[in-house]
Amino acid sequence: MATKQDYFNELTDLLDLPRVKVFNGSSLDSSVFREAAKRTDVSTAGGMPNIAERIIRKAGRPWAPSFDSRKSPSGGGSTVTRVGLGALVEAMRILLGAESPRDGFLLTWNPTNWHWPDEEIADDIQATAAGQIVLGEWSTGARSGGIQVGDRLFLLKQAAEPRGVIASGTARGVIYQDAHWDGSGREANYVDVDWDRVIDPEDPLRVDLLKAKIPGLSWRPQGSGTVIPAGALDRLEELWAAHTGRTRAGATPAGGQGRLLDAERRKKVEDAAQERLMAHYEALGYDVEDTHIGNPFDARATRDGVTVYLEAKGTSRAGETVMVTRGEVKHALANPGHCFMGILSGVRFNSSGEVEAGSGDLRIVPFKPKEAQLNPIAYDWTVPTGQVHP
Repeated sequence: MATKQDYFNELTDLLDLPRVKVFNGSSLDSSVFREAAKRTDVSTAGGMPNIAERIIRKAGRPWAPSFDSRKSPSGGGSTVTRVGLGALVEAMRILLGAESPRDGFLLTWNPTNWHWPDEEIADDIQATAAGQIVLGEWSTGARSGGIQVGDRLFLLKQAAEPRGVIASGTARGVIYQDAHWDGSGREANYVDVDWDRVIDPEDPLRVDLLKAKIPGLSWRPQGSGTVIPAGALDRLEELWAAHTGRTRAGATPAGGQGRLLDAERRKKVEDAAQERLMAHYEALGYDVEDTHIGNPFDARATRDGVTVYLEAKGTSRAGETVMVTRGEVKHALANPGHCFMGILSGVRFNSSGEVEAGSGDLRIVPFKPKEAQLNPIAYDWTVPTGQVHP
């Protein structure tokens, strides 16, 4: 786990400043924050949390109270917490145009502790083999941070033989807490995942091969959420591609669009849906904020003191059903009457592979999920008819 010193070193390196020692229980060097504000053209007024919040929000990232030491459980002074520093570094990379290196993460599945329903995994195998993305979520064990949108995730089957990697995907959001999967009433850490390939658990990319080819990584981890360093991640991608018979992520597929192109098209449709939805509410006089990173809703719209939460979904089909995550459902149930979904259906692509301008029909409905309308994949939500919101 990255320490406060690690993050502060990254911050000073980005600003070409000398590294500064961070002492336990001490505040940070405020001059570094002021320099960060100047470099990103935000106000230097207020304390370090105020500066950090302006920078993070300017980068389009969400600000959380847990980033401010004064609002943390320890009740510290006017400084920024470890997780807040991590968010600040990520924001600075975005605003300064620095490439943000991404590690992969190894998630784990123990079939003796939790049974993955046979019919569900069969559906996921079939869907991903056809090039579709399956929405899901998975426990990250004791890991409560460090995973960002777009990070690469691999699922390792443990305990029961044959052991090995059986799924790959990318993080759809950051880590959040929800009811524990064991039904104990405790909370557990989860991350929403776009699974791009799920294979038969009886034919995994086996641990003995992984040990031989990538010896520097533990293939018997104590919990979910182990970091896969960049070099090991590249090798794992190659082994995974060879095992599944698919082109590795980031390469040009031979004989088909493959996972990467499918994910890119899906993202383009979702981006178009969100742009149309936000523009619609702005035209109605709402102040609209993009919140899709790190939140279970895509945008927040406020008018006359009333706030509504917007979720955007896009599809090239008719839009009778859309995929929603457990986090999205939980938020909608906790905020009844304040959640609306914009569904952009019938989207078309032009010859350049971009969403055709003006294509598709936007329908806005109250997002009031009911159990009868949900199919537990991530979920599929059957959109009710006859309910239209202005």
